[in-house]
Amino acid sequence: MPQCCVFCGKEFPTRGGVKRHITGRPECRRAWELTIEETEATYDEDGPQVDFAYDDVGSSFGLPLRRSRSKSSDADQGNPPALKSRRVTIEEVSDEDAVRTNSGRYFKECPDGGRTLREGETGFESYRKYKKSMGEDEWAPFCDEEEWGLAEWLVKSLGQTRTNDFLKLPITRNRMQPSFHNNRSFLQKVDELPHGAAWSCKKISVRGNQTDEKGEPLHEDVELWMRDPVECIKDLIGNPQFKDHMVYAPAQAYTDSAGLNRVIGDMWTADWWGEKQKQLPKGATIAPIILASDKTCLSQFRGDKSAWPIYLSIGNIAKEKRRQLSARATVLIGYLPAEKLECFTSDTRSLAGYRLFHHCMSLLLQPLIAAGQNGIEMVCADSMIRQVYPILAAYVADFPEQCLVHVARRTVAQNVWLRRMKEKRQNGQHPAEFKDYGLRTVYHPFWADLPHTDIFLAFTPDLLHQLHKGLQRSLG
Repeated sequence: MPQCCVFCGKEFPTRGGVKRHITGRPECRRAWELTIEETEATYDEDGPQVDFAYDDVGSSFGLPLRRSRSKSSDADQGNPPALKSRRVTIEEVSDEDAVRTNSGRYFKECPDGGRTLREGETGFESYRKYKKSMGEDEWAPFCDEEEWGLAEWLVKSLGQTRTNDFLKLPITRNRMQPSFHNNRSFLQKVDELPHGAAWSCKKISVRGNQTDEKGEPLHEDVELWMRDPVECIKDLIGNPQFKDHMVYAPAQAYTDSAGLNRVIGDMWTADWWGEKQKQLPKGATIAPIILASDKTCLSQFRGDKSAWPIYLSIGNIAKEKRRQLSARATVLIGYLPAEKLECFTSDTRSLAGYRLFHHCMSLLLQPLIAAGQNGIEMVCADSMIRQVYPILAAYVADFPEQCLVHVARRTVAQNVWLRRMKEKRQNGQHPAEFKDYGLRTVYHPFWADLPHTDIFLAFTPDLLHQLHKGLQRSLG
């Protein structure tokens, strides 16, 4: 039976969902605290032990409440009657579908983060309302729920070639008779469904330092495929699928009520989020950006083709949900050019690759600069509008690619020097000491203009290159 939050009227499938909603939404949390204060009373210390039960208010909240026995029960046992004004306290209970709330954890929340501006509509809600206004069936462009299920299975289980083969089977054509007869007509129906940020391609001409027979400089034309990262963040933070797994403000988690033993699990329980929250206007909502990249070889036998995908996720989504492949909580936002740059000589080709990487990443992440500085209104998964500041928080890559990102020539242990030279690099100064400290002379790293970003704190450990292979070298 659906549970309802009595403060805002939102419905949730489980009591645990209501509990997480009240914990994460400041307005409902404050209303709950006021309810506790209004009903506060003192227990008789010598009285009997109390039972766990749900009263009328608590069952609506989905929160377990501690209360005294009823008058008749106490009288039957010879105990003094309980006070009319009962003391109500929140207790931790196990919840099978809990993600944010763990049994035995105590949270100290940030009151200045994640404030709501007003109520809005998610993209899914707007699309459903539009279809209803147009008189379309809820399963359109497919015929009914069964055909929708078939389409979902085809997308998740079969490739395009096998989809064609399946639709050409006599049993499929004669008995099932779907409204699409081949893969092309099927994809046309899929394209009618609402979709995320559109793809665009930018042509980049790279001028090398080698010349042709006529003495003209050689150049290569490369392609950068990209999507607007801000629009991708809107899709993620506004996806109703993540409603019960989304956090909008930081908090400190403890294993004890005294706040002595702190635990750090999800990104919202770490210090980084709380420190960034202090640098932003009160009520701001941070969307911690998690980027990941890895240049991948696609084939060793047909031209050594490579791809260089860039992925994005946000730390607002609980890690247990974000790591599920079926949740689609990580989205592809771009393909960087993976060309060999043969228009450069062999001794300058590596540096040219560094500069091309940072130039392309700057173009790809350009929308994040204004959004991170001023914030942008987004409809969140709970249908509330918040002022969201997308900030790069983590970059997942192997160690060679980490060196590419922070413009290091080789294994660099002088991170202190990297920090000191960051300001000089941003101001256009390129000291001769770069080479001495193993740095590449990249004129403008892509992260230089990203607000509230420290790229040297964003890297995650690479166990293979930094520990396993690193220890092998040191021991060998």
